[in-house]
Amino acid sequence: MPLKDYSTKAAYDSDYRLTWRTPQPVALPAATVTFSAKTMTPTPPWPQVAVGGEIRVSLGLVDGAPHPLNIIGRVADVTGAAITLSIPREWPTTIAAVPEAGVLYAVPEVTVNYLSCAIRTGDAALIDALVKALGMAVPQTVVEVGCGLGWTVERLVDLGFTVMGVETSAFVAAEKGGSEAADVDAALIAAGYDPTRGEGARQRAAMLAEPRCKVPTLILNEDVNTGRGRNAVRSALGLSGAQKANWGISISVMQTLTDTEASALNNNMVGICTNVAHHITVLPEVENSIWNKKTAEQWKALLAPALIVPHGVAAQGYRVL
Repeated sequence: MPLKDYSTKAAYDSDYRLTWRTPQPVALPAATVTFSAKTMTPTPPWPQVAVGGEIRVSLGLVDGAPHPLNIIGRVADVTGAAITLSIPREWPTTIAAVPEAGVLYAVPEVTVNYLSCAIRTGDAALIDALVKALGMAVPQTVVEVGCGLGWTVERLVDLGFTVMGVETSAFVAAEKGGSEAADVDAALIAAGYDPTRGEGARQRAAMLAEPRCKVPTLILNEDVNTGRGRNAVRSALGLSGAQKANWGISISVMQTLTDTEASALNNNMVGICTNVAHHITVLPEVENSIWNKKTAEQWKALLAPALIVPHGVAAQGYRVL
């Protein structure tokens, strides 16, 4: 059995605790502004801040909710009940038109788990770096094993590859065509927002701007460890005879398996793909987790002839073993 069962949403959620940030917050004024207990809502101790840290604030209320004109301020001083923020440039005159201008309101950040709005952009950057590191070329065929709700599959399609995702999770099979609205509403409410009005409604619209999964028909609920699963993948890609997909990839899958399971999966991917690569998060031995902990070199030895791509900073490029 895998080291973790991903048949439920709770299993995916437990791997992620992310912060949803409003896209492109408005950066305003240049000056130093001090807010006292009388001009802060709610009153101190909010927020828990430290000098040098950044906080997001909203100026005034509209229809009882924080105004959507957000600013990012760096904390210059915290003295008693007063917080002094340093802001980038002079306050524009339009601020005067904002209801209750100058009153500081909390704009809480929303904590989310396995939601597309918080993960999709990072997955796209990962795929871009992986394609570059491996020298993958459009319009090659790609099989992604363990693709979840397909956010990495989406990016490969956008880049021009012919792709088929494979996922055994019952949760993914049931929900890939569904909505994240209930999860988004719950996250907003937990952060203190009303999803139906004001800032809460604005955040909700941004979080649900794209569907949970854009490519549900490109995610097969199959197991490539079975002959049926491998045949289903080949058929979906239009392969016949001895033809193989150009690439088989997995992303953060291998460390969830035992050595025996990882070897079997790798061998079965090699059976239907000319090139196989595994993106792996290399975990330190001291980390207290259930995952299969190995160095990149150990993974390379176990999964030869597959390529191993240790997780790193996508913008800096990945190394390949």
